[in-house]
Amino acid sequence: MFNVKRTFTLLSLGALLTSCAGVEAYKEQAKVPLTPEPEQTVEANGVVLNSQGIDFGNMYRAYVNADLDRFQPFNRWSYNVNMNFLDRYLLRPLAVFNMNYVSPDLQNALVNLSDYLDHPAMFISNVATGQFKEAGKDITRIVINGVFGLGMIDWASEMGVRSNGNNFDFALAYYNVKPGSYIMIPGYGPTVTRKLIAQTGVQNLSMSAMYGAIVDGSTWYITLPLTIYSGIVARGQLISQENMVFGAADPYAMFKSVWIQNYNFKLSQATGKPLPESSQPAVDLDLLSQFN
Repeated sequence: MFNVKRTFTLLSLGALLTSCAGVEAYKEQAKVPLTPEPEQTVEANGVVLNSQGIDFGNMYRAYVNADLDRFQPFNRWSYNVNMNFLDRYLLRPLAVFNMNYVSPDLQNALVNLSDYLDHPAMFISNVATGQFKEAGKDITRIVINGVFGLGMIDWASEMGVRSNGNNFDFALAYYNVKPGSYIMIPGYGPTVTRKLIAQTGVQNLSMSAMYGAIVDGSTWYITLPLTIYSGIVARGQLISQENMVFGAADPYAMFKSVWIQNYNFKLSQATGKPLPESSQPAVDLDLLSQFN
């Protein structure tokens, strides 16, 4: 599947993943403040402290090695392009319009359909990592949501059958392939080298080829609008949480810390590998799931 969702979602606040629980669940989560109004300062080495004394810089270093952000000058330039121009003048206005004028039921249906199209990749990833119970859940979700909801109604989650969110990137991580470098790409957003190659590249090209073979032709006219729209919806759910990043003394450092914290949390959920005790999150990861 062509990965325009990543292009639009991650150029804002990194909102890649829209959950099977749907848009309404995100809206309820977004009502809960993450922290009090920030009173942040930046100390040595870019350590960011918020008004609750949470050291996001320390949390970031606990998740990744010190060399991850080796392209920081370029990444900061890209962050400025993405946040101060593309998001401010394009993505955020579209997200606000969508929240105000598009029915929540329609939003939910289209987001669920976009998510549904990723399920074959989740199944393959769970088989590759030996998580056969999770692979069985993927098959169940494909059948139930496809037959009874045409991919647009997530009946399986209502029945308690939820996905672990595995993908080709996390499958490589399961076998200890290193993440590579943190990269902020203009017009795309944050990623790491492993994710860029395995998920954005190989996984999406494979899914696109599979769906093209099924319909004996291109599927871009379906997947392209869906992926764009899903990114717009995901961006909208972050509006009430913007101060956590933009209110920081160093928004780039805050954004990077939150994104990597959440990325590793999702990796842990997908692979079943526990996070180190020193890396346990100090913020609400249900809310942070919207940043990735």
